[in-house]
Amino acid sequence: MSVTIFCPESPEVLGAEYECMICEGLEAPKPDCPFCKGTGKERFVDHSASLNVSNSNFEALFRLLEADETAECWQGQQIGTFRQRIMKLMNSSRQRASEVEEPFKIGSSWCEGGRSDDYLVRRLSQLNGLLAQAQENGWKVVWG
Repeated sequence: MSVTIFCPESPEVLGAEYECMICEGLEAPKPDCPFCKGTGKERFVDHSASLNVSNSNFEALFRLLEADETAECWQGQQIGTFRQRIMKLMNSSRQRASEVEEPFKIGSSWCEGGRSDDYLVRRLSQLNGLLAQAQENGWKVVWG
């Protein structure tokens, strides 16, 4: 499972496009197809300001930021506060250390991914970029 952190007011962009699994192979797409709406293509739209992470990585980021994941959104001054926290975290491996996890193997074919310090820095940087866009444009930030 995963959580997407995004700005609902940000412009929508085409995330992916696939042949419709219902209409593929037909002479013509079904006009009433609920997936492609008669186009023959399924389109998945994303928000331009978004970040998708696994549930456990979302929880780790929010713990580092001392953020309440049950809050409805971040907006206004809150965004600036979280950007300040991100900058402090990005400059202190000691503060991030509590959320670093070494990968481990379960059986011969399954590996639990872990969470490296480089990963945390990369995701914090991406989140900071998203928050900068939100701050510049007056957008709120939500997750789900």
